[in-house]
Amino acid sequence: MSFQSIFMRNVVRFCGLLLTSMTAGAAASADSYTLASPDETIQVSINVSDAIQYSVTVDGKEMLRPSRLAMTLKDGTQLGAQPVFLGRRSRSVDQVLSPVVPVKSSKIHDRFNETVFSFEGDYRVVFRAYNNGVAYRFETAFAQPIQVIEELVEYDFPAEAHVYFPKEDSFQSHNERTYLYTQMRDLKEGELASLPALVSTAGIKVLISETDLRDYAGLWIESAGGGALDWCSAQICALDRNERRVGPQRNCDRASRLYRGHQWRAYFPVAVPGYCSHRR
Repeated sequence: MSFQSIFMRNVVRFCGLLLTSMTAGAAASADSYTLASPDETIQVSINVSDAIQYSVTVDGKEMLRPSRLAMTLKDGTQLGAQPVFLGRRSRSVDQVLSPVVPVKSSKIHDRFNETVFSFEGDYRVVFRAYNNGVAYRFETAFAQPIQVIEELVEYDFPAEAHVYFPKEDSFQSHNERTYLYTQMRDLKEGELASLPALVSTAGIKVLISETDLRDYAGLWIESAGGGALDWCSAQICALDRNERRVGPQRNCDRASRLYRGHQWRAYFPVAVPGYCSHRR
């Protein structure tokens, strides 16, 4: 066999290996996407392969490790479990809002980047990145009313994170609590808190909150416990008179197939003392 034949065979073999490597890399990242705030200080990484997960960095520092989100309906449908990804679309918004009842400001600068992920089963998840926060929510388009019986909301913060934890004794509360400052890993399993809660990690303070609640119960935070886990799971909670947890009802539009948004889950990185008092 001539030198030229051996050389060409090795070139073909190398190209084949390179193509295989590139294909494998593309397949591994095909379900991963990045959303940045307009000033690019906040980066949200979203993965939609086996589950819907997202993580957040601020100025290159890890704020939130990969955390799952899902929703279970009364008929057993699980939104976000083994999702079948259909596509995504993105947009950027830069506008000025005039609230009907001004609180802090009569004009609000509303600027964000948004990506909407659509899935098989008539639902989608919307992620938004602002210069001062991150938010997401489910949107559904079912012809009949639905009832949400469980929601998976994970907060997987770094191991060294601390939290200002508004500890509650039960769900029957006036929600005016003393904030317990503690390391996340030191919270005992089952310890309960209402919102908002403030987490401190990597020199960043992060306010956990929610908005756009209508026919939906407010979010409470429950520690998963176990120092090695270093995360808190949150779930929707409603009560009957015996303080048993029951699922709140969430009705969708009966007359159309238009997507209707559920509540927003939001994070606000806090850089200025007293900033939290202005959040709504």
